[in-house]
Amino acid sequence: MTIPRWFIGLASGSGGEGADAVLVESIGIGTQQSVRVLHHLRRNHPRETQDLFPRTLSMGGAASVGDLAMLHRQLGENAAACVPELLSSARVDLNRILAIGHIGPLAWHEPADRVPVSLEIGSTSLIAERTGLTVFGEFRERDLAAGGQGMPITALADWVQFRHPEKPRLLVHLGGTTSIVYLPNNARPQDVVAFEVGPGTRLLDAVIRQASGGRERCDAGGKHAVQGHCIDSLLAEWVRYPYLQRRPPKSLPRSEFGSDWIARAARNVLEAKGSLEDFLCTLSHFLVRCVASSLRWLPRDQQMLDVYLSGGGTRNGLFWRLLEQETTGLTLHRLDDLAVPAQARQAAGAAVLAALTMDGIPASSPGSTGAVGRLLGRVTPGEPRNWARCLRWMAEQTAPELTHPYRAA
Repeated sequence: MTIPRWFIGLASGSGGEGADAVLVESIGIGTQQSVRVLHHLRRNHPRETQDLFPRTLSMGGAASVGDLAMLHRQLGENAAACVPELLSSARVDLNRILAIGHIGPLAWHEPADRVPVSLEIGSTSLIAERTGLTVFGEFRERDLAAGGQGMPITALADWVQFRHPEKPRLLVHLGGTTSIVYLPNNARPQDVVAFEVGPGTRLLDAVIRQASGGRERCDAGGKHAVQGHCIDSLLAEWVRYPYLQRRPPKSLPRSEFGSDWIARAARNVLEAKGSLEDFLCTLSHFLVRCVASSLRWLPRDQQMLDVYLSGGGTRNGLFWRLLEQETTGLTLHRLDDLAVPAQARQAAGAAVLAALTMDGIPASSPGSTGAVGRLLGRVTPGEPRNWARCLRWMAEQTAPELTHPYRAA
């Protein structure tokens, strides 16, 4: 009988509200492992971090190096503080945990430039220092170095957790950017199709923060947008945006739909005699239309497909209603129906990526990021005893049957 391994997954999303932590049990090895989320905890960022986050990672804005470095540290501190709270709440001893997987927000991401660059923040060194556990993080960086898009980086982890032998599934993440992962029934890892379809809730957050002078950080539940009307002429213009016409694999550069785009869109709303509510309503239609139009890139019949939603956008009732209208015939669910909290999908993916890296399984794939056969993640050793445990496990994972279907690096 295989001894269960326990991991912690940590993720600080692009909304800047807080960090998510999950306790994950893995039984088995590599792509044959079964994974179960045992416990989830959300820890809000301190007010100082919540104020620094949008100022530093504004849409298309240029942050000072000092603010970026401070936010990098603060996100690491808050992620690390999640660990003892999670273990206390789950009544689990720290020594049971093998390692941590961590995914932080992107300070910058330009995958399609002549020189692709991406910068993730949230100090893994601080997490290892505060917890004593070995941390696997910065998974996107190796994928980008290998010629991939770097996003969506958790596609293989999603396959491990959510594939079904008989039912095709579509995972839609309504986060700072919007991404989809398509899992055909009885899918092999190389059958997974994943890409970022367009902007997400960061666009709405930036508009409401600017309009309210910072008093409101988001349009909670879509309460403002639902009072507005969609400006059809603007929506028709936005859906012709060049990024939306590109074939995948693709990930959204953070310079796209930035402050210049928002300012221009705001002028267009005023010219159409629209209100703030109309602006937010039209943006909501646009984000949902990005999802619906992206379905043309999927190699499948659109019938009998279950759609599972995750991310902060699942709390927006208007998104749900619009998605139901735009994806007629598809059945919408929260990811919670698959025993993973909708808010915790990225944290759970980070834990599974850590397990895959420890097992010697490359997590990059041509159907998601475009890179082929790379072990992902940067390793920050924990205290000596924990690091020795990790080293022993990794040294033993050399059996031929663990060879990944994509070529090795």
